[in-house]
Amino acid sequence: MRGEKVPKSMIAWGVAGVPILIGVAQSVLALFRTTAADIGLGLLSRPIRSVELFDAAAVVFWNSPALVLVLFVLIAGAWTVQGIMMYASRRRDASFASAGLASLLYFTLFWGVYAPLLNRGLPSLQLTMFFSTPLVASGLVLGSAGIRDWEADLIEDAGQSLGAVISDLEDKRNRFDAEYDRKIGDLSALDEIVPTGVERVREDRQAFVDEIESLLERAVATREIDDAEEVLHRTEELSQRTAELDPTSAVNRIADRYREKITSSIRYSFGNIRIPSRYDETYSVVNLPTRFREVELEPLDVTVHIDRLDDVLLKRANASNSLASVAQATADAQSHIDEIESYLYQRESGFAEVATAVEKDFETVREQIDRLDDPLGDRASELLVEGRHEDVNGVRELETDLADARERLHDCQFDDADRMIERTATYSGDLVTVAEFLNTVVASARAESERIPIPDANGVETVLSELVAPMEQTINADIRMNDGVLMIDRPLATGPEGEETVTSPSSTTESGEADRNDQTGTSDRLSADNHSGDVGAEDVLDAVLYVYRELESNVTESDDRTAICHTDTLPASVTRPEVLTHVVRFANRQNDLVTHATSELEGSEGFVEIEPAADAVPHRAIRSLYDRYRDTYT
Repeated sequence: MRGEKVPKSMIAWGVAGVPILIGVAQSVLALFRTTAADIGLGLLSRPIRSVELFDAAAVVFWNSPALVLVLFVLIAGAWTVQGIMMYASRRRDASFASAGLASLLYFTLFWGVYAPLLNRGLPSLQLTMFFSTPLVASGLVLGSAGIRDWEADLIEDAGQSLGAVISDLEDKRNRFDAEYDRKIGDLSALDEIVPTGVERVREDRQAFVDEIESLLERAVATREIDDAEEVLHRTEELSQRTAELDPTSAVNRIADRYREKITSSIRYSFGNIRIPSRYDETYSVVNLPTRFREVELEPLDVTVHIDRLDDVLLKRANASNSLASVAQATADAQSHIDEIESYLYQRESGFAEVATAVEKDFETVREQIDRLDDPLGDRASELLVEGRHEDVNGVRELETDLADARERLHDCQFDDADRMIERTATYSGDLVTVAEFLNTVVASARAESERIPIPDANGVETVLSELVAPMEQTINADIRMNDGVLMIDRPLATGPEGEETVTSPSSTTESGEADRNDQTGTSDRLSADNHSGDVGAEDVLDAVLYVYRELESNVTESDDRTAICHTDTLPASVTRPEVLTHVVRFANRQNDLVTHATSELEGSEGFVEIEPAADAVPHRAIRSLYDRYRDTYT
C-alpha cells in the first residue's frame, strides 16, 4: 500500500462499519429484551433515547427484533467479506460485489423496517438525517472499494505469480536434468556406434531445455512491464505453458526413442557377428580363445559368450530403467569386437605374407618348367606340378594344402593354419629350387660344365633320378649323380683329323643352336650387364635367380643376419664373373632392402655376401630381391 500507514480506503470502510456494528449490537439486545441500562450503559442510552426519532426507532427494534437482527447480520457479513476481499485476498470484483450487497441490504433495512417512522409525525430534519444513514454508509462502503489502489495490488499479485512461475520453471529444469541423467546419462560412449540415435537424443534434450530457457527469459522480461493487465495476461499464459511441461514424460519420450536406436544397433552389430577376411570368407569367432570368446560387461556385471551378446543386451535394454549402463555395455561390447578384429587381422597378415610367397612359388615353378624343352619339361611338369610320384609333393597337392590352411585360418585354428602354411612354404620353396636347378643344368651343359652341385632341397634327388633320362635326351649327354654332385659326361665324336672330341650339346641339333641364339637376345637390359658372349641373357637370369635362392636358403638356416654363399657350393655355370657381378650390382641398387653386397671369385675361397637393411628381416629381404629381379627381367 506503498508508504501509507492507514490507507484512505480502509478509513472509509471502517467508518461505514460503525453504524452497521451498532445496529447489530442493538438488534441483539432487542432480541433478548435487554436494554442498555441492563448492561450498564444507561448513561449512554438515555441521551440517545431523549431524541424523539431514536426513541421511536428503538420501539421498532423491540417490535421486530428477529428481522432486524437478520438484516443487520447480513449487512455486517457483507461488510466483513468486503474487507477481506480488499485487504486479504485483494480481489477487486469480489470487493465491489460485497460492498453492493451491503448497501442493498442497508437500504432494505431502513426502508423496510423503519418505513413506519415516516407516518408518526416526527421532525423532518431528524427523519432526513436518520434515513440518510444508509446512503452515507453505502457511499462509504462503495467508495472504499473505489478508492482502493487496486493497480498496485494487481502488479504485486502478478509479481508474486510470476515469481511462482519462474520458480516452477527452474524446478522443472532441475528435475529434467536429474531424470535425464538417471535414465539416459552420458552418450559419448555411443557416438561411433549409434551416431544418429545419439544426435537425435541430444537434439530432443536441447529442445526441452531451450523451451524452458525461452519461458524464463519471457518471465524475466515481464517483470519490467508496468501495465498490470498486461502483466497478468502474460503471467497467466506463462503459467499455462509451464503447467504443460512435464520433465518426466519428456525424458521418457527421449529414452524410448533412444532405446529403439540402441536395440536396432544391437541387432545389427551383435545379432550375427561376421568378421570378413581378405579371402572373401568369414571367421568362426566362436572358436576363438576364451579371452576373445567371452565378453565381460562390467556395467551390467555379467560375462557373456560372444554368440549371446545380442540376447543379453536386448533384454537389458528393454527392461532397464537406466539406459546409461546399457549404452556403456554396448560400447564395451563393440570395443571387444574391435579387439577381435585387430587380433584376427594380425594373425591373418602373418599368414597372408607366407601364403602370397607360396603362390609366387607356384607361379615360379610353372614358369621355370615352361622354359624347359620336352621331354624334360613334360616329365618335370608331371613330377613338380602334378605330383605324379608318391615321394614328391607337387604344386597341385600343395595348392590343396594351401586351401586347407586357409580353412583352418577361417576356423580360427591359427596354430594349425600356421604350421600348415609354413610346411607348404617349405615344400613350395623346394619345388622352386628343383625347377630352377633344372634350368641351371641345361645352362651349365651349354657352358660345358661337367660337375654341378645338387642343391639341398626335399625330394631333389628323387626328382632328378626320375628326370635323368629326359635330361640326357635334352642336353645330349650322359648324366650321373654321385655324392651330391650331378656329373655330365659328353659323348665322344671323331674330328677332321680322326681325333676324338667332345660334342657340345648346343651343336648337336639345329634346335639347340636356335634355342641358344633365341636366349641370347631375351633381354636388352640384362645383356647390358652381361660380359660374356658365350652365355645368353636368359642363362645369366637363371644363374642370378639361383644365387639369390641359395642366399635366402642359407640366411634362413643361419642365425647370422648376413646372407653368404660360397662359390664351391654353386654350379660352375653360376660362379662366373658376369653372374656374380650382376647379383651384387642389382642388390646394391635396392637401398631399402640391402645395406651392402659384395662378391669374390678366388677358386674354392670365393663367396657372395649380402647384408640386409637394419630394419629388414634377412630372409624376407633376400626373397624380395629375388622377386624384384625376376619381375624386372622377365
